[in-house]
Amino acid sequence: MLPLANPLKPQSKPYFTYIIIVMNFLVFAAENFAYQQMLDNYAVIPRQLTTHVFSAETVLDLFRSLFIHASIVHLLLNMLYLWIFGEMVENWLGMGWYAGLLLLSGTAATMLQVLFDTNSTLPIFGSSGAVGGVMGAYLVLYPNTRIKCITPNSVMTGKLSDIPAMGVVALWFLIQLLAGILSLDMGSGEGGVAFFAHILGVIVGVTFVRQRMKRTYGKSYHFPAPTSPTSYGKIIPLRRSGSPRSPDRPAYNWKATDSNSGKALQKVESTLKDLKEQANNKLATEEKAPKEKPALDLSYLPSSARKREAIRYLSTRHGSTVSLQTENKTFHQGKIVRMTGTQVVLEDEQNTARWILFTEITQIF
Repeated sequence: MLPLANPLKPQSKPYFTYIIIVMNFLVFAAENFAYQQMLDNYAVIPRQLTTHVFSAETVLDLFRSLFIHASIVHLLLNMLYLWIFGEMVENWLGMGWYAGLLLLSGTAATMLQVLFDTNSTLPIFGSSGAVGGVMGAYLVLYPNTRIKCITPNSVMTGKLSDIPAMGVVALWFLIQLLAGILSLDMGSGEGGVAFFAHILGVIVGVTFVRQRMKRTYGKSYHFPAPTSPTSYGKIIPLRRSGSPRSPDRPAYNWKATDSNSGKALQKVESTLKDLKEQANNKLATEEKAPKEKPALDLSYLPSSARKREAIRYLSTRHGSTVSLQTENKTFHQGKIVRMTGTQVVLEDEQNTARWILFTEITQIF
């Protein structure tokens, strides 16, 4: 299975992800002229690292080694995964924390491989650990997003398969685990792929984002999962076929005639009664305030910060039912079916869509 596309689009351009991808390709181009020299000077050598722990050169190697790759296939696979999963992770974390995630997961993966054999002289390099950290972060933020993948079924049907992100990451994790166990059994003593280091990268990514969520939304944050996995990451139609129409769009347009004026009048009265009940239900829903404490209070923030925090929180609740309080003390309850750069769309029980500006949201329940 090979992931090819992510249906979610970031609110802003993930420039840092693009910069990292370009830098990796530039370094790989330089490797064609001095590959062995780059390994000797910039890759991590366990014996050198443990001998000169606090040397500035060895500390820099922990960072520089992340940009070196053994082959074009190694590079393309890492950059493909970074592009697919990194855009939305950078969008949620922000450039600074995203850079910290890449550095922390990549460094942790390298150090784990060093601990396996501190006297080894084989070079350690590659960004697979950092990419694993990004995948772990994406797993926490958007677990049910449908990733476009090439699978055996795709070869048969000629169409890409939609696989939940948790399935893609879980399969990748399992492959790394099994390959790592097999590599221990082989015990050749020669250089190879650091499979367990990749696994640690995923664990670091999961832990990193969970801690960021707790610091942002409080220790009681419960990491909600979307209630509708099949629709997560997709734009749901605002009105499904066969669903009731909204009060401002009557279902019927009766024309009374001399022969059926009585029946037409009864149907019009029945339709008006139904519309009145829908309007009353809508008003009752808006005026009824939730009894529980808000999961996120934005009332004290300026409009720009309120918009940013609302987007970060609601992006993790896509497909879930939420209650929002706006500046005019009105409550709106419904399922999140769509998000744009400025508004969120809620769909209530009557399948009526409401567009709410992020800057007007003061509390989220």
